[in-house]
Amino acid sequence: AKGHEKGKATVSKQPTCVENGLQSYKCTVCGVEIENEVIPAKGHKEDKGTVTKEATCTEKGVKTFKCTVCGEKLREEEIAAKGHKEDKGTITVAPTCTEKGKKVFKCTACGVELRTENIAAKGHKDGKWVVTKPATDEEEGERELHCKVCDAVIRTETISNKVYYHMSVCSNGI
Repeated sequence: AKGHEKGKATVSKQPTCVENGLQSYKCTVCGVEIENEVIPAKGHKEDKGTVTKEATCTEKGVKTFKCTVCGEKLREEEIAAKGHKEDKGTITVAPTCTEKGKKVFKCTACGVELRTENIAAKGHKDGKWVVTKPATDEEEGERELHCKVCDAVIRTETISNKVYYHMSVCSNGI
């Protein structure tokens, strides 16, 4: 007997990422199948991942990795929450001379209000004195100091009455 002569392999089952394949060899002389051989599974080839859930300021996101060959989902990776980013704040209530104001700080990404800050009252600014009752030789007068910002009366003062010397003229002189 001459023996069999091994021909080229014929694949009867292609390997996948997870399952082995199969190939066989036939004799080139008589055509009888003389050998079977397992083709090893290729294994998955992971892609670079796709963000399947965006992370927000407060919630974690998800990145999913799949096989580039068969498309099977291989794993998921957690994406950390981004955290809030505070803006420079917006004055929602302007302070006055006597009342405090309010400044609100929000997240630049999601717009949620993060905190509120009080702004101190500005206090009155001295403006002009206004005489409300002039002094006479019989009575004291009164004047008020007004705020130059809001015109409120800051202080009231008494104006002392003027001292008048009365002179009389006679034939001998004063």
